[in-house]
Amino acid sequence: MMLSASCEEPDAEDEEIPEQVLTVSTLAGSDTPGLVDGHGPEARFNYPAGMVSDPDGNLYVADYSNHCIRKITSDGSVTTFAGTGTPGFDDGDRGQATFNHPYGLAIDGSGNLYVGDVQNHAIRKISPDGMVSTLAGGNPGFSDRDGTVARFNHPHGVAVDAEQNVYVADAYNNRIRKIQPDGAVSTIAGNGNDGFVDGVCENAEFFVPVGIAVDADGTIYVGDEGNSSIRKITPGREVITLAGNGRFSFSDGVGREAEFNAPGALALDADGNLYVADYFNNCIRKVAPSGAVQKIAGNLEKGFADGPTTEARFYYPFGIAVGPDGIVYVGDQFNHRIRKIN
Repeated sequence: MMLSASCEEPDAEDEEIPEQVLTVSTLAGSDTPGLVDGHGPEARFNYPAGMVSDPDGNLYVADYSNHCIRKITSDGSVTTFAGTGTPGFDDGDRGQATFNHPYGLAIDGSGNLYVGDVQNHAIRKISPDGMVSTLAGGNPGFSDRDGTVARFNHPHGVAVDAEQNVYVADAYNNRIRKIQPDGAVSTIAGNGNDGFVDGVCENAEFFVPVGIAVDADGTIYVGDEGNSSIRKITPGREVITLAGNGRFSFSDGVGREAEFNAPGALALDADGNLYVADYFNNCIRKVAPSGAVQKIAGNLEKGFADGPTTEARFYYPFGIAVGPDGIVYVGDQFNHRIRKIN
């Protein structure tokens, strides 16, 4: 029996390979705010903010207005990891410890979780045994001293390097601070003025820096919200504007050609690409090491929609993280959801 022409196998070179389509989906949460553990849409958040992923793919979320830290497993199961849901400033076992509007999260190689505890003006530490302690700060102001004697003013983003040095976007002090493992605090960039000035160390100026990330070479990246730009600090402590020009708008491009609208949280992938939660543009941007900026998700309209990245909608995305598998997670603040881009 002979096969008709329509049943013949095509040559391999004639086969079309389908184009990969990036999509946005909801990992957990719904449009109803609250503090509810559960799976996927059963869980409730209240203005989720900063996030970080551990090597096993678990996601930790600073649940900003619930005053606690949540944990999401890869299958979308949500539990309250630390905090009681009531604002306060209590160290101790993570189930009884209290926070006051936590924002930034970072995790080190030993499994210690660091928290930018905004309205406690402190950096908190959650050790693998579940104990919460205050690494530095606790009173508003500015002081480069040790541990709880040091002072911060609404610290937001935190990042940690391989030596367990913690870097802090000290938002209302317009400075980038460093906390050594022994608790010693120093200022590595910024002179405290509201400004937009590149330069070395204290000559540089920021305006409400909120996001921060550090790469394996020790380069620090800053989401400079008030200047609507992405800055970087070299290991030699020189501050350079990587992307953005101070205008609050939207434009892809290279370096200062690109425009943001109050960029906040930052996250790095394994290839050195930087992902930015572009807050008032309601989208997620990607900044290549060259400074080339492109939008990867969101149609610039605030709202909620899953689907292809060009059609997806966010409502003031506030946090961002990259998992070990390269999936990008977003703390979609006003949608009270955790979204993922894959």
